[in-house]
Amino acid sequence: MVNVLALSCSVGLFFYAWGVANTVFEQPFIAGYFVKALSGIAIFVVAIRVWGDLLTSRLGPVQWGEVAARLSLLGAAIWVWIDYTATGTNASQHVPENGLACTSGILLLAMPIWLALAWQARQCLPTRLRFTGAASGAVAVGFAIPLFSLGCAENAPSYIVLWFGLAIAIAIAIGALCTPRLIRW
Repeated sequence: MVNVLALSCSVGLFFYAWGVANTVFEQPFIAGYFVKALSGIAIFVVAIRVWGDLLTSRLGPVQWGEVAARLSLLGAAIWVWIDYTATGTNASQHVPENGLACTSGILLLAMPIWLALAWQARQCLPTRLRFTGAASGAVAVGFAIPLFSLGCAENAPSYIVLWFGLAIAIAIAIGALCTPRLIRW
């Protein structure tokens, strides 16, 4: 129930604060959206698997290999997309205010989901608190990226890698640093 409430809060916050971009049905936006959304979904799928295993203390060497393989496939897909679409520079990628707005927006959308996952992890009594926190941050940001991508019209590969990557790194770091204090039993 708490997870549904957190997801609803994030979706409502997105529509209230940003809304769907005006260019949502134009060809460049659709292609860029799918790349951004699929990368977020891939992070979500990998992280939710790790997070579930951490809650039950089942994550061993075989599962870490599977996680590494999935993440390397995601990295390969991103590099192929960058090579395919790199046609120059986008002027807005050099404006830090735009990128920081995207990064903070993604983190803001991820916050309710992260809090719900931390609350749920506390009920399960995990043994690896930092890993559980990092996985909960990755799950939250993996859900927030496809949602935020609906309102972000930026499709330059370097912009996405830099600013969305920064949001991913910050969410995982916040999860790893703050979750152990919330779920300590």
